[in-house]
Amino acid sequence: LARYEIGRIDLFSLDVEGYEENVLHGLDFDRFRPRYMLIEARYRDKIENVIGPFYEAVEELTERDVLYKCRVEASSAISWGWRYSCERRLGHLLALSRWYPDG
Repeated sequence: LARYEIGRIDLFSLDVEGYEENVLHGLDFDRFRPRYMLIEARYRDKIENVIGPFYEAVEELTERDVLYKCRVEASSAISWGWRYSCERRLGHLLALSRWYPDG
């Protein structure tokens, strides 16, 4: 995120088939704290142990899909306006995924 000068993140969607806790441990919540995170919370207690200080659950969309809202914005996060990011052709949506073929 820092490498590509990503500033504010409004929504971070995470569905990595049970590896959500590992991915969340890799995020620097002091620097980057999305406003909302939509997480497939297969192991919800483990996920909430990681993000609990920063996020609260606001909606259960399905049995496993939980929407979390940031309690407090990151203190060192950079907040860029729409014009700034458009001028620099920065994206407003970041999507990461991995496909696992069967067998």
